[in-house]
Amino acid sequence: MKFKIEPFSIAELIRLIDEDLIDLKPYYQRNDIWTRKDQEELIDSIKKGYPLPSFFLYKNPEGIIEMVDGQQRARTIFRYYKRQITDSAKNIFNSEEQFLNYQLSITNIYDVTKKEEVEEFYVLVNKKGKHLNIPEINKAEFSGTNFLRLAETALTYQNFMNLNLFTEATSKRMNDRNFLEELLAYLIHGTQDKKKIISDIYEKDITNDQYIEIEKIFYKIIDRIAELNEVVNISKTRYRQKNDFYTLFSFINENIDASLELHKRQYQILLAISGYISPSNEDCFSLREYAINCVSQSNSKNARKYRLDFFNSILLNKSKAIGDNKILADIADYIDSHQLFDVKFEEFEGYYLMKI
Repeated sequence: MKFKIEPFSIAELIRLIDEDLIDLKPYYQRNDIWTRKDQEELIDSIKKGYPLPSFFLYKNPEGIIEMVDGQQRARTIFRYYKRQITDSAKNIFNSEEQFLNYQLSITNIYDVTKKEEVEEFYVLVNKKGKHLNIPEINKAEFSGTNFLRLAETALTYQNFMNLNLFTEATSKRMNDRNFLEELLAYLIHGTQDKKKIISDIYEKDITNDQYIEIEKIFYKIIDRIAELNEVVNISKTRYRQKNDFYTLFSFINENIDASLELHKRQYQILLAISGYISPSNEDCFSLREYAINCVSQSNSKNARKYRLDFFNSILLNKSKAIGDNKILADIADYIDSHQLFDVKFEEFEGYYLMKI
């Protein structure tokens, strides 16, 4: 791989974009994440004649010019020219000619022996700065892997999208895919620490057979959660939060063959106690500990196992002697002593559950 630096006017850049002769978002690129302030500061710099960092271009074998680095700056320049944004003073042009004649520094990449070299270069350039987060780096570094393909396919599954778990800002930085990778990693290896497991899977990748198997299981779990979502929209409950949803997902997976009616009954119990789950609940140790394990070391294997054990204790109780189940008895005593609602238990499909 070799590089050649040359000047390039804004007018020429706009022409390439206007005529669709340049790809501003190759598959290894991150999402467009610049704020309005970022855009205004760039335009201010150009108007003051300050130099900008180099733009990296690569003409691929198909003859398409790829913007390897600089796509957000290029988009901002183009939007400003199209009068879609302004500078910080809310102005468009002081001098359109001066703006169009501004000289950019372009670094052309050539003599590339394999396309992976360009991807590696992109990762290296951004990994050293603060620009890319982990899921964005993974997209560039592991673009051809089965695991990334599975994550991106699963992310577009309609029933999963309908759960409305993520904010626009979360999706913009690919953190939605990062969380989905955690769910997939659980299906592959069981409950693990988040810190290392996802990077390990990316490094080793998964086979085509694993891809098919995990995709099928994921869809089955999400389909069941989607049915619970029709009872009460999860996005309006605490269970949309990452750690709570991870626990719900794990619980459904481990009990995937249970009836829908049982799962609905269990979901109603979770909803009934959700308002009392808090790290500051000094009157109920079990509810407090669950909450603490949602916020402290929440991605650790131990915290994840504790939360799942909590679900199992209150949702899979088989003993008529409620006092034998410490977590369930603790919660029942708390509800009763605070007169939150009448605590009754009844047998349902082999389990003794709180009647809500």
